[in-house]
Amino acid sequence: MSALRGEREGWRDGAACAGQPLHWWFPDGDELRAASRRRDADGNRDDPYRKARAVCVACPVLEDCLRYVLLEPQEFGMFAALNPEQRVRMYRERGQHQRSAADIVDLPSHQAWRDGAACGTEAGYKRHWNARESACDRCRQAVRDRDRAKRAERAERAS
Repeated sequence: MSALRGEREGWRDGAACAGQPLHWWFPDGDELRAASRRRDADGNRDDPYRKARAVCVACPVLEDCLRYVLLEPQEFGMFAALNPEQRVRMYRERGQHQRSAADIVDLPSHQAWRDGAACGTEAGYKRHWNARESACDRCRQAVRDRDRAKRAERAERAS
């Protein structure tokens, strides 16, 4: 955590979660099991992190929290509005669990990680499209690379 402290001392002091009930971010095993059995009106599984997520999405230090979990992967609890499963997917997509602060200059769109579509991927491009926003350079490049690979594959089959 020393690299993070050097970057911005005391970022947690401004966190919206400060002073909130800890069990919102770290539900116990019983609550996690109970939530997995509960369903909402649409039949979706209950989210045991619902209250924490509501606080996180409006937090003024959300990006600092994301930077923290990128530098020091956390196995349990809600961090940066991401539950453990979403963070595992994020770590796998980044291909590396530990990074130095210098490597995290170009953070992906935080919304992309919550939605499960990382910037710099075709899924990230689709997320931009569905949100009716212009795609970032990394997502546009991912689609160009895919199109280039498809053209090369077609040319190879034709010859």
